[in-house]
Amino acid sequence: MRKTLFKYVYISVSIILFIISIVSTASIITAEDNFVGLSEVDRIDWGGIENGWKDIFYLKNIRMFEGPRGKLGLELTDNQPEFDDNTDLLLHFDSIRYRNVKIEGFNYRLRFSDIFPSIDTKEYGEGAGAFRTMGNRVEVIPEESAVLFPGSRLKSFTIDFYLYPTMIFNESTILSFRSPSIFEEGKYSGFRVYFDRGRLKWEFEGLFTDRNGKIENFSIAELESTPLYEWHRHTMYYDSSSGMLVLYVDGRESAIKWLTESGREGGTLLIGKIPETNVGPLVLGGSFLGFIDEFRIYRGKLNLGDGKYKNYGVALSKVIHFKTKNAKIAAIDWKSREVKGTAVRIYYRYSKDYFLPYEDSGKEKRDDVKRDGDLGTTYSSNGIKLRNEPEWKIAKRGEKIGINASYFQWKAEFYGTENTYTPILDRLTVYYIPDRPPARPILLDAVPGNGSVHLKWVSNKEYDIVGYKIYYGTESKMYFGRGADIGDSPVLVKNINEITLKNLKNEQVYFFAITTVDRSGQESDFSRELATRPSLLYAK
Repeated sequence: MRKTLFKYVYISVSIILFIISIVSTASIITAEDNFVGLSEVDRIDWGGIENGWKDIFYLKNIRMFEGPRGKLGLELTDNQPEFDDNTDLLLHFDSIRYRNVKIEGFNYRLRFSDIFPSIDTKEYGEGAGAFRTMGNRVEVIPEESAVLFPGSRLKSFTIDFYLYPTMIFNESTILSFRSPSIFEEGKYSGFRVYFDRGRLKWEFEGLFTDRNGKIENFSIAELESTPLYEWHRHTMYYDSSSGMLVLYVDGRESAIKWLTESGREGGTLLIGKIPETNVGPLVLGGSFLGFIDEFRIYRGKLNLGDGKYKNYGVALSKVIHFKTKNAKIAAIDWKSREVKGTAVRIYYRYSKDYFLPYEDSGKEKRDDVKRDGDLGTTYSSNGIKLRNEPEWKIAKRGEKIGINASYFQWKAEFYGTENTYTPILDRLTVYYIPDRPPARPILLDAVPGNGSVHLKWVSNKEYDIVGYKIYYGTESKMYFGRGADIGDSPVLVKNINEITLKNLKNEQVYFFAITTVDRSGQESDFSRELATRPSLLYAK
């Protein structure tokens, strides 16, 4: 009984595994399978390990990234902060060399740096600043135009940065801008940002006074503890018009304090000013262990809702010239990863003539080229019409296209979701059937006559043959003959397989070869060469 039961269980499991194998095999069939057995189909590949993304004309809000085992894919660029007119200080940490950190703008100058570059642990861009040992720091000196220049009245400003701590302990300092106070011994004027019982705390000393000149010192801490080994965004915003000072974590309000004499909203504002004695540097790090990315001081309030990724991007190939004159584009196939409503849309355009690769918008548009509305007609700066550019067509993955073209271009549009998710394009392949030159014809015979030669050859089997060129001359491989009744060498004749050349000189050796010509104007290699001598001997 047990053996019988085991036998039925074994058969059932085998059947289930067989069905699964069939389903699995069916799921991996791609457009490439449509061309199995067609040796004439060629392909151009982008992406993956070996191919990369060659022949790209431009990328807009798109970056190449290295995936598993070195595979190169395309995705939307992250929303790395950009320097603008209100940016006071910006440290990307993308270009860190020994004792040197690139500073965006001219409001601060570097005094000292001994931090390390981090390529793997980063939040935006190409790298972050690594504070690996105690004492690692960056020191910058404010110039006269800086928000923190000594003697400056404090107007609305934001301090914003991304933090990835690997160790947290009390008094571990992230940021400081302090000098010894001239009013109180043992005290400081300025501010610092440090950890206190796991929370990030901002401490202000000697920067704010009431209307009578009395110094008001205060501190404010985030509500939640900062976790280890995670990236989080920390922001402080001071509004000089209302006295509001707010702390944000990952764009969400964490703590608020009113810098008024009453400590409440609507009270008499405290006066903020950088003491003229604050001549020391702004120090990033010092006793912090971990990583910092995208440190920024900004005039006014910073937009905190920009999200992780751009929401739209475009990858545009160069105009691809097929090696053959009039190829047939068979299909376009690609592999993409689209999650949470993200999408990749592939478009293509083609022509028998070359066209400009430029788009209608963006920096890729050439200055001396303009368009006529939506007609797709390109004009040069002097108004001369260049040509009608082909229209974009949307591609469907693996769908057979079957159009003839000499020039081809593709475009990939990337759509993100809520600046939080990005699609990924892993690879793209264009399949095409090359329009190869015709095979060289087989010249069978050259029969001499009286002042004539009769040529015979085997007709080619290609479907697009329009005729043959007859080459003749009085020296081998030198086909510059003249005087035959059909014309001087070479002569294009119709799609026939024999012809008689008359008006040739008797007793003169002539050399003959022929080529095949197709509809695209492509010409084959020469046939074998035959030589013969017309003579009166063949007169009838």
